[in-house]
Amino acid sequence: AASINKHIYEEMDALLRRAGLNLVALTILPDALQKVFTPIVKPEVDKVLALLYMGKRTTNISIFKEGNLEFNRELNIGGENITLAMSGVLATETGSQEITLEQAEKLKLEQGIPLAGTIYPDLGASSAMQLQAMVRPALERVQGEICRTFEYYKGQTGEATIDRILLTGGSALTQNLASSLSEGMGIPIEVPETAKQYSIADSVNDRSALERVLPRLIAAF
Repeated sequence: AASINKHIYEEMDALLRRAGLNLVALTILPDALQKVFTPIVKPEVDKVLALLYMGKRTTNISIFKEGNLEFNRELNIGGENITLAMSGVLATETGSQEITLEQAEKLKLEQGIPLAGTIYPDLGASSAMQLQAMVRPALERVQGEICRTFEYYKGQTGEATIDRILLTGGSALTQNLASSLSEGMGIPIEVPETAKQYSIADSVNDRSALERVLPRLIAAF
């Protein structure tokens, strides 16, 4: 069984009505994700799949075994934590330079998670190393929370391992995030091609623009 705050429900209903839509049903995020990724979350004997839905402020972890939802947990950490970590003051060749939250979000969207060798023309040659050091604690926190969730699940169920991990949600659009988390956790993480899960109507004017932001809308379909 699941419940929702009446005020939140009324806000959602009013928003949809303003868009000319009628709210006919509500479901929970794991169920929505399972339906969207049915071809992926398919029954495989003795296989355990984790779906990570990472939004702006929260990360939802759904664990499926043989296609059935077995465990769900929501973490109070998301893409915003990485943006916050990338903001601050950098030491450049010409002095110190402050990166505001707006600039940090722009850097994250355009360049992704900073890697060694990443070039930031407006920030100087040493900026990539500094940004790496700034964002590392936030990445380690995300990695730690996910790993603790997996260990709890395995301790409760007796499972030995998580066989496959998929990353979706708005933060899945962040370049290098999946590879950075994967490297820190020692587990391969995939970002599924969201557009393949939908049949997009011909009436959509800019299909490519919609496909680029689909991971952000995944729970709304």
